[in-house]
Amino acid sequence: ERSKCPFVSSGMSFELREGGLVWLRGPSGSGKSTIGAAVCGLKSRRELRRLGLEVEVEWVGERSCGALFQSTTLLDALSVEANVCLALEAAGAATGDLRGESKRLLQAVGLDYARDGCKAVSALSGGMARRASLALQLAQRKRVVVLDEPFAGLDASSALAVAAEMRRLSTAFLLIEHQDHLAALVGEPDAVFELEPALDGSPASASPGRSRPFAYRLSRRFARKLWDYVVLSLPLII
Repeated sequence: ERSKCPFVSSGMSFELREGGLVWLRGPSGSGKSTIGAAVCGLKSRRELRRLGLEVEVEWVGERSCGALFQSTTLLDALSVEANVCLALEAAGAATGDLRGESKRLLQAVGLDYARDGCKAVSALSGGMARRASLALQLAQRKRVVVLDEPFAGLDASSALAVAAEMRRLSTAFLLIEHQDHLAALVGEPDAVFELEPALDGSPASASPGRSRPFAYRLSRRFARKLWDYVVLSLPLII
């Protein structure tokens, strides 16, 4: 609905096939992440309607979608290896193969199984956490993976290693990236869509107001963290 939609692009249609790549590019606020979250099923119709958006996703066969976000989807309470094993188990891997397969996946994304597998998620650097998140996606064996700026915060060698592992997959990728040289690491896209933010911004833009009490701000932060765990992390593993 153009009277409500905060984005210039009025509509788009694309198809993701096995081994394919569709690239959404554009500056911050252009709707890239919103569309990616909708494809994953992480945006309700009510949330989308507030933005004046209508997103329809049709699956041929079983719905199977994962995501590599700018923030990791690893569970803080588990070690790196335990995160991967949990994803493997949810994907139907045999119990006796979990350790060996998790070792293979961690090494495939450039992590040292003996040194890094036992680490807590909080002990990982940004690059290591991104590689561990990619191993999680490999373990889940999803048909479609949304890559939301997958190279943000990575050094050149880490970005190259992550991209090389992506290119080995037969998975369909929806890439969200605004830097051309980083997007080129993933491969040649089947389609590219340029999105732009509306000049007047979102209809729900915030206006300045009085500062909130500390207890209120703390409760809001806790609620956001709980939302991240329940809505973002667990559905991508289970």
